[in-house]
Amino acid sequence: MSASSRTLDYFRAQTILIVDTAQGSRQHLLGCLNRMEVPMAQVHDCDSHDEAVSLIKSFRPTVLMCEYMIGKRYSFELFDQQRGITGGMESFSVVITGNHSQMAVARAAEEDVDCFVIKPFSPESLVAVFDEAIKMKFTPNDYKKLVDSAALAIGVGRPADALKILEKAVGLHQHPALAHYYIAQAHEKLGNDNDARFHYLLGLESNNVHYRCLRDLCRLLVNQREFAQAYEVAKSLIRHYPANPDHLEMVLRLAILNKRFEDIENCYNLLMEYEDSREQFQKQLASGLMTAARHYFSNNLSERAGVLLQKAVSLDFCNTYFLLKAIELLYEYSQVDAAREILGCFPTGTEGSLHHEAARFLIDDLAQNPEKTLARGKLLIDAGHHWPLCYHVLIRRYQQLGKQKEASWLAAKALQKFPDDSGMFEGLAS
Repeated sequence: MSASSRTLDYFRAQTILIVDTAQGSRQHLLGCLNRMEVPMAQVHDCDSHDEAVSLIKSFRPTVLMCEYMIGKRYSFELFDQQRGITGGMESFSVVITGNHSQMAVARAAEEDVDCFVIKPFSPESLVAVFDEAIKMKFTPNDYKKLVDSAALAIGVGRPADALKILEKAVGLHQHPALAHYYIAQAHEKLGNDNDARFHYLLGLESNNVHYRCLRDLCRLLVNQREFAQAYEVAKSLIRHYPANPDHLEMVLRLAILNKRFEDIENCYNLLMEYEDSREQFQKQLASGLMTAARHYFSNNLSERAGVLLQKAVSLDFCNTYFLLKAIELLYEYSQVDAAREILGCFPTGTEGSLHHEAARFLIDDLAQNPEKTLARGKLLIDAGHHWPLCYHVLIRRYQQLGKQKEASWLAAKALQKFPDDSGMFEGLAS
């Protein structure tokens, strides 16, 4: 087995982590490294994403070799964590896959992945791939040298100088997506957002799945309030790259803004694959599912709306306030059975709380028991639960029972207490 001394010396000096769900594949890689005379004490391996996260923190590998998909998680997430600990130039990332289309996507990540290995591989072919990747990383060609120089210029606040460098770089590569990416970055630094947008798009013409161009074009379009176009770019991003919480948050926000309700549900399905999803994103997702449910209720698709509400209240963060908001929505569309079902989702020990009692109040009213509604509503107000909808319902029930004096008094009080919701009470005070 032949390889440049630089490659062998490099791997022998590194700490290496192999992450692959297949034990046979891990053993094969370990055997290859052993033949390269890499000290085995410097190599760890594991078969799960969670264990890999722990090892990256404790073992601090400078070389990370990952299967493209680790269960339902993506190797890119681990590469991000590794770079955060070791730094970009000090880390070396290897994607391992048996799927040629996955390798094409990984290649489009450019600076985020250093090396691509296709299964099956022999020890000789693996070393040849490593040799080429090490050469490219540490002795780059003229195109890469210019791009790196321009990136450095942007980083130290000289975007105009970077543009001059990148003009030369563009002509040195058949598909200069990375050069166009940095041209766009330089234009953003100079405040030329439209020029930046143009070059992100040129980068995507060179490589339509270029990770950085997709990511930052989406961000720029959001800043320009071009939400429809940003949404299409964001969908392309999560279609080709890891649907991590950052990407999902962006897609969710854009799906809500663009009223793409089906994709809000898709975000829920993707979230279920992430055990460590952040509470803030879960809150956004729950609100998005509520928005979608309201849309389906308004279009007489009650069954579909009910499914989305059940998904919303099933999220880990869900609290009694949110459960009450879900029942408010069901009250609005007279869904008494569904409201009773969600009332059963209140955690043990919250019975008798203000949110629980408010939910029961709305369900009693849906059951068309005005006397019971009035009694429970007055208890809520006496307990300090001043809530516009409660006042509105009580006023209507006073009117229904012919108690106009009580209705007018309560409506006048509501107008004073809830000026931002005056539309609910106008015309009820007379």
